[in-house]
Amino acid sequence: MLIFKKIDILLLFQSFLLVVVFTGLIISAFFTPPFEKPDEKLHFLRAFSLSKGTIICATHDEKTINMIPKKVYQYVYQLPNDFTDAPQVNEIKSCVLPFLFYIFSGMGILFSNIINLNTISLFYVGRFFNVIASFLLILWSIKVLPRKLRFISLYTFALPMSIYMISSYSKDALHIVLGLFVFNYFLSFWLLPKIEKKHFIIFCLFLFLFILSRPQYVFFIGLLFALPTQNLPKISLFTKKQVKFVKVYIFITLGFFLFSSLWFLIDHKIYLSPDNKNTALVFADLINPELQIDHILRNPFLFFRSIFNSLSHFGVFYTKSLIGIFGSLDEPLPNFTYFVYIISGLFMPFFIAKNKKLQKISNRKLPMLIIFTVVVLTVISIFLAMFLYSSPVKSPLILGVQGRYFIALVPWVILFVSFVVRDIYHHLENRLPLV
Repeated sequence: MLIFKKIDILLLFQSFLLVVVFTGLIISAFFTPPFEKPDEKLHFLRAFSLSKGTIICATHDEKTINMIPKKVYQYVYQLPNDFTDAPQVNEIKSCVLPFLFYIFSGMGILFSNIINLNTISLFYVGRFFNVIASFLLILWSIKVLPRKLRFISLYTFALPMSIYMISSYSKDALHIVLGLFVFNYFLSFWLLPKIEKKHFIIFCLFLFLFILSRPQYVFFIGLLFALPTQNLPKISLFTKKQVKFVKVYIFITLGFFLFSSLWFLIDHKIYLSPDNKNTALVFADLINPELQIDHILRNPFLFFRSIFNSLSHFGVFYTKSLIGIFGSLDEPLPNFTYFVYIISGLFMPFFIAKNKKLQKISNRKLPMLIIFTVVVLTVISIFLAMFLYSSPVKSPLILGVQGRYFIALVPWVILFVSFVVRDIYHHLENRLPLV
């Protein structure tokens, strides 16, 4: 009996959950056929070109150049041997993808080339490197939280769609992991008596990379104003009386580097822009970002109505594709799986709300308001991006939105709802008469 008393049930369950998730990642990485995951052909080609040292695709006489070996291009698109006589193919569609988020998979491909693995083996090694790096980053970040509060991130990490994307070449892999890293560190800053400077620098760096991985999350920079001022590390530029300006200083500094980086990348034809349109869609000729922007400015109400129409029309699809739809969004999971994850997600805020360590942040209305505002603006931003680059002009529905784009918002929604639940508990306790 004494042995069982010493066992930490929470730690045991979390360890079991991590083992299950890691097993799922390995199975998904090695048993899912190549290019079965969303947009994996382009992501693989970008990782391959990075392994060859291509950080930004070169240009010559206003022509983009990104040379890929013939055998690799042939493997990706299943072309016959005689599709070209050239030893290399100029592949430019993947050039819109930022190199930073293919570093781990690119390292796997580089390692495979060094030891002369064939193209098929090389493909799976790249996936494996992504899995290992992502898993280690998650382990690193959850250590900063108390055991009970780790369940928010673990729930998000254990979503089938998270496992499916992290074990692929997609930049969503690093986006999800960076999002959880930022969330875990943000929450820990409210629980620690003092924020160490090195932890704060790591937080700012990962927040910066997280936003770059999907620029629609740019409003997450506002989280800086939700941090506890009294816990922030001292900056020599400010006196004790000027400590309230620390957040503004950090916001301006990080914002400058963030927007400078985005401007540089867009200027080099990375990310979609009005000069760099999405031509992969069948109705690409009906898409015009400039006309769409003009439509929104003239009729902002119609844009928000399109969001509402899309939520009501595609709501079930968004939910399912957030939890998990495999293949090219044509292999849904059994309905029982969706039921289990939805019930678990609804239960999570009630499980977290009674944690006394959350009292410090839940008693402050400003952080709660900022978190809510950041989530709402990010949702609008995601719909806006897809309205501009994936929907015909004046479309009543916003096309191209998938549930996986919202995975990084899941822990923040759970946290906010747990604040609301905690407030309800608190008010009920105050109203109940003493017996």
